[in-house]
Amino acid sequence: MNILSKIIVFIITSLYKFRVWYFKLKMFLIKRFKKNYKQTTHSERLEECKRIVDLAFQAIKNKSPKLLTPHLAIDFTMFKQQEPIASMALSSFIQQFDEEIDSFLVVNDTLNKRILTLNCELNVINPLKTRFIVFRFNEDCQIKEIELVGARAKIIKHEDDGNRLVFDKPAEKIISIPFELKGDLIFVSATINGEKKPFIIDTGAPNLLLNNKYFEKPSNLFMGGETQSATGTVSDMAYFHVSDFNFGEIKLHSQDVMTANITHLEDFIGTEAYGLIGYGVFKDYDVLLDYENRVITLLNPEVSNNFLEKNYPNNAFDKVPIEMNGHLAKIRGTIGKMELDFKIDTGATVNSLNESIINDLIEQIVVDEETDTLYGLAKETIEIKKGYVKELTIGNKAFYDLKTIFEANLVKNVDNVIGYEILKQQKCLISYVDKYMVFVGSNLGGIFSHSSI
Repeated sequence: MNILSKIIVFIITSLYKFRVWYFKLKMFLIKRFKKNYKQTTHSERLEECKRIVDLAFQAIKNKSPKLLTPHLAIDFTMFKQQEPIASMALSSFIQQFDEEIDSFLVVNDTLNKRILTLNCELNVINPLKTRFIVFRFNEDCQIKEIELVGARAKIIKHEDDGNRLVFDKPAEKIISIPFELKGDLIFVSATINGEKKPFIIDTGAPNLLLNNKYFEKPSNLFMGGETQSATGTVSDMAYFHVSDFNFGEIKLHSQDVMTANITHLEDFIGTEAYGLIGYGVFKDYDVLLDYENRVITLLNPEVSNNFLEKNYPNNAFDKVPIEMNGHLAKIRGTIGKMELDFKIDTGATVNSLNESIINDLIEQIVVDEETDTLYGLAKETIEIKKGYVKELTIGNKAFYDLKTIFEANLVKNVDNVIGYEILKQQKCLISYVDKYMVFVGSNLGGIFSHSSI
């Protein structure tokens, strides 16, 4: 090999060795740089997430869910529920937490698949104990999940609750129950946990609902949920374990029943109400309302026709179809030339119309200049317009000069409501099974009327 060849071999060998060492040095520097970069990012991220956790405990302490709302991820979960139920569950948990907080501590943190988890201790006093709460954050320092370790949590879904409770039905096919009218609402007696208490019959309620004034939730039970009333959303809800419940021999045993704050309703009526008896209790029956004789009769659908013919032989029957929207029964009525759907609600002391249709019915309605205050299950009250409808026709019946309120925030999916003002004027049968309503009366041509406001 000549000198030139040796020089070429030396240069090539040197270049190869230099390339190998260069690559090794490059990989070392990249790894070191990325390690330092990750450490810096993780440290900053950890501090930010700890700040949000501190904010969470301030929200709990001050019962202010809004402090956390900006920090919830789009896919936030709680109690294994996704949005929008998850944020409602968080709100209810914060508002219902009634223990005095002594201190809180972030015990440790872990990073797994880009999810940063902070395990926290919440120390409370009276009684002295420790609760454990886990916060999981995404890469943007948003709360992806909150887990209450050891808490017994249930989520109420309003639309499902009409079928959740299980009631034992008696063998009798006809159940007659006397009632009292208080504030134009139907009050009946029912036995709960061995004690006879007053309840309201409310066809607008999804199921049995207890007044949390008398039925406190267990301290380890947190949940979230909402339902609707005529004046808005009822969200201060929980569960209470009922050993036994008996309404006309329709019985419930050892189940968790929904509770809510209905003290505003008590204040409005001026009497105690231990709860509402709603659709889920009597959905398998035909419900005959007799305001004149103060009796509600629950009929097995098989015997309804014979019962009506036997007990009201000289009366005509006007049968009108209804539609079911979840637990709500709707019926079609006409004001002027406008056809409208109405929810049938024994819990409504006055009829309701959506305020948005006032201009379309200007010839058929009269609106007072003064407004009024509407009270309901929700904690808030609202100012509403009031007046009366000159004529409302349902089936072959015409009703005149009906007291009516006009407001814009009625129950979702049901624009209008008929209640006491219509139902009191004759006997009415509501068949939830066969989906119809019967007006019982000796005259069907429009003589059912009453004075205006």
